[in-house]
Amino acid sequence: NYTLVKELSLCRQAYSNPTNVPEKTIKYIRQVWNGAIIEPVSISVKLFITPQDEALQKELFKRKLYISDESEFDKKVGEIYNYIGETYIKGNFGSDLKAWGKNEYWEFPFETIWAIRTGKKLDCDSFSHLLLSAYRICGVPADKCFVSWGLVRGSFTSGNLHNTTFVRSSNKEWFHLDSTGSNFKRKSLLDFPN
Repeated sequence: NYTLVKELSLCRQAYSNPTNVPEKTIKYIRQVWNGAIIEPVSISVKLFITPQDEALQKELFKRKLYISDESEFDKKVGEIYNYIGETYIKGNFGSDLKAWGKNEYWEFPFETIWAIRTGKKLDCDSFSHLLLSAYRICGVPADKCFVSWGLVRGSFTSGNLHNTTFVRSSNKEWFHLDSTGSNFKRKSLLDFPN
């Protein structure tokens, strides 16, 4: 199918050079409590990355995961991934349908942490938002990290959608830090697929 081949080609092109993807405001419709009833509201997807989360800030700073020296950038990115993975992702992967009763439900990082602590199993977007928020808290600049939602490398042939995280290393290569990964023992960003 020509259309699918063209779309996959555009996806690959965007993946290979994500800084040239035009910025667009994308809204997500989500149920929220307004003080009286639960109603749908339109939320900018940018808000799901929350480097202002004070509880997560304290947790990451307590473990000395913030990046204070540029020469340790790649190593610290790996350490942050391992910490978030071991603490939150490992063994907690599931579906939004089981956790929230909806096919797709995007959480803010504080909601992901709360949900896991109460026994819910969450999906890829939950962990990618938490992971990218942790990176931003720890000092990874916005132009060196992003969340990708849609067809990502590894899902081109199957047509599956995925929400995952990418970080650019000190040598300017992009690496895929899978939000549903299971290997939380890598020593550096350079140990991830690129």
